[in-house]
Amino acid sequence: MQKVEIVDLSSCKKQILVEVAAEKVSENFLRVSKMVAQNANIAGFRRGRVPLSVVKTRFRKEIRDQVMRDMLPNLLESAIVDNKLAVVGEPDIDELTLDDGKALVFKAKVEVLPEFELKEYRNVPITKKIRIVTDEMIDRQLETLRQQQAALNPVEDRAAQDGDFVSVDVHGKYLDQESEDIVTEGQQLEVNSPHTQAEFTENLRGVKIGEEKSFTVKYAEDAGDVNLAGHEVEYKVKLNSIKVKELPALDDDFAQGLGDYENLADLKQKTRESFETAAKAEAEDRLKDALLEKLLSDYDFEVPTFLVEGQTKERLQNFIHTLARQGLDPRTTNIDWAGMMDAQRGVATRDVRWALVLEKIAQKENIEVLEDELDQELRPIAESVKMTLEATKSVLTKDGAIDSIKSKLRNNKVLDLIIKSAEIVEEQVSSEELDKHDHHHHHEHGHNHDHEHEHGHNHDHEHEHDHSEAESSKETSAEESKS
Repeated sequence: MQKVEIVDLSSCKKQILVEVAAEKVSENFLRVSKMVAQNANIAGFRRGRVPLSVVKTRFRKEIRDQVMRDMLPNLLESAIVDNKLAVVGEPDIDELTLDDGKALVFKAKVEVLPEFELKEYRNVPITKKIRIVTDEMIDRQLETLRQQQAALNPVEDRAAQDGDFVSVDVHGKYLDQESEDIVTEGQQLEVNSPHTQAEFTENLRGVKIGEEKSFTVKYAEDAGDVNLAGHEVEYKVKLNSIKVKELPALDDDFAQGLGDYENLADLKQKTRESFETAAKAEAEDRLKDALLEKLLSDYDFEVPTFLVEGQTKERLQNFIHTLARQGLDPRTTNIDWAGMMDAQRGVATRDVRWALVLEKIAQKENIEVLEDELDQELRPIAESVKMTLEATKSVLTKDGAIDSIKSKLRNNKVLDLIIKSAEIVEEQVSSEELDKHDHHHHHEHGHNHDHEHEHGHNHDHEHEHDHSEAESSKETSAEESKS
């Protein structure tokens, strides 16, 4: 009555060939034709009394479509279950033959999870690299704190010079296209800052308050803002005010003004402790990354395109959200999206491969997520949205997010198992060496997503400091040290 054949196209791609005897197909056509006949409304016949031959002719397409809807899903499901295929994504059906009185024949291509053997994941020899905290790092952090606490004092008796913070009104007119003018009032710029476009710095030097300056900028084809890239703009800039930054003295009074510090020595010591705490946390993250890299280098099995594309889109979506949080419009930022998709696809392939390895280790080690562990993870989420734990679980379950959270928790438990069994050697490493490794690693694996937005003058650097930030200077030190 029914024949099923599975053809291996690759380790992740299979073709399902299904053939159903004509007799079975005719039974289904007859059953559906009778159902249609019961409600058929055709002129000259009473409802429910229309001859089957007339129904089959008049509703040929509707009957065939219904037979297909009735038969195909069941045939596919039984073929998948009977052959123990771990299918991901939707089947791609082609070469379908379906007619009354003839055998039903179709082919379906499906993607499946790959079969692979686990390599050794216990007792992995690995080096834990810990960043050396130096006096120079402490000095740089103290200088950052001084910059944050600096006062901006007005200057009126001289022209603008390097290092000044100026307020300008900008009017830009496109010279090579009909487009809306660029108009900005009260634009804040630092003269000769890396963030300020060179042409603006050159033309603001020597300008006094109230004076205007006109100049032209020819933008490169690869300028960060697509609205400016390749265009020529004539700017007219009026200087409204000049302010100069005055830094506080680095002494005991400065330290005490930041918060709970006895004196400058205490500030230095606590800053060092924050850096060391951050260095330990960073070392743990690096250790995990290094373990993943080392273990994953043993695998090169094929992974389903469906999963890779899903992961690629998710990574791209995260990048777009990052741009939005930085105040950048992805539609006007000059990014090679096709190139980025390709780069993300490579990283996504690694992500998917590693997820499959972690899942297999979890199965082998019988690692599961306990209800208490899930509750602990969900409690902060419930509190943040002001819902009960059970209501939060219900919402996340409906959204399908609960499985993702469980998967993350299980993966973390697998990683903990791998780390605990690893043969770890600690090594103190300089920042230069670590950063050099990071640059090489990002370049090699396409992880570098730092796209500088180059809108000519549009760099709104607000330097009116909120001194309440001083109260959280300890947290600031810790965060800064991570970078």
